[in-house]
Amino acid sequence: MMYAFLEDVFLANSIYGWLFIPAALMIVLFWYRGIKTNRIIQVIAPFNQKLKLLLYLMRPQWGIKEEQIKQHGRDVFIALDISRSMLAENRLANAKKKIKTLIERTSPERVGLILFSGSAFIQCPLTTDLGAFFLFLDTVDVETISSGTTAMEKAITAVLDVYRSMPTKKNKLLVLFTDGEDFSSHLSTVKTQAHEEGLSIFACGAGSLHGAPIPLFDETGKIIGHQKDKRGNVVISKLHEADLENLVQTVGGKYVRMVEDDADMIAIAQAVSLFEKEQFDQREQSTHIDRYGLFIAISFFCFLLEWVL
Repeated sequence: MMYAFLEDVFLANSIYGWLFIPAALMIVLFWYRGIKTNRIIQVIAPFNQKLKLLLYLMRPQWGIKEEQIKQHGRDVFIALDISRSMLAENRLANAKKKIKTLIERTSPERVGLILFSGSAFIQCPLTTDLGAFFLFLDTVDVETISSGTTAMEKAITAVLDVYRSMPTKKNKLLVLFTDGEDFSSHLSTVKTQAHEEGLSIFACGAGSLHGAPIPLFDETGKIIGHQKDKRGNVVISKLHEADLENLVQTVGGKYVRMVEDDADMIAIAQAVSLFEKEQFDQREQSTHIDRYGLFIAISFFCFLLEWVL
C-alpha cells in the first residue's frame, strides 16, 4: 500500500531533488549528534527551516483535482493586402514588419490572418499560437502576390462571416494593412453591414501620397521592369488615404499611416486596448494537488515541540 502511495507522489520542481542527498546526510549527522548530546530537538531545530525551504521548492504533490480554465482576451483579425500594388515602395515587406510589431504590442489572446486582393481567404484562423501565426505570415512573399485588383469588401466580408459564427462575441476587431487602392463593387453596402454588426475596423495605410511605380519580377526575384498601362505608361501607385479614412469613420474605427518608427502601431495598439477582454474558451484541466503545506505543518509542530521542551 505504501508502494502504491509513493507511485502517486509527484515533485513539481524535481530539479531540486538532488538537494535531498546532502539533506539526508545532514539529518543523519544532526540526529547522531543529538543522541550523543541528549539534545535531539535543539540540534535538529536549526535544520528545520532549511528542510522546509527545500520541500517548498520541490513542491511535493499527490492526488488529482479538476479545474476549469477560463481563457479571456481579445480576438483580432489581421487583413493583409496582397495585390500587385503592394510591391511598390516595398509596402508588403514593411506591412509584415508592422504586423509583428502590432502583435507584440497588443498581445491578443487570439489572432487570425486574412489575405486579400480581388478575393479573400483565411491564411491563418484565430489562434493562440503566435508562433504559428508568424509562420503563416512569413510565407507571404512576392510569389504570393496576386495580379488581380483589390477589393477590400472581400476581406471585411470574410471577417464578418467568421464573427457571425460567434453570436455572443461583443468585440469584433479587424486591422487592415493596405495601400487603399480599391475596386470593390459593394463596399458601401459592406461598410453598412460592418457597422450594424459591430465590426470595428482599424486601417494602416501603406505607401506614400506621391506614389511609386510597381516593380515586375522574373522567376529568380530580379526586377525586370515596371507595370505599365494599356498605353505603355508606367503605372504609379499611390496611397489612397482619403478612402481609408472614410472607411474607418463609417464603422467608428481608426486610421494611421505607416511610418518608420512604431508610433503608428502604438496608436493602433492603444485603440485596441480600449476594448474589453472576453472569455473565448473554457476547458477542464487535471492538476496535481500541492502538499508542501503538510510538511510546513510538521515543521511548525517540531518548532512548537522545541519551545515546550
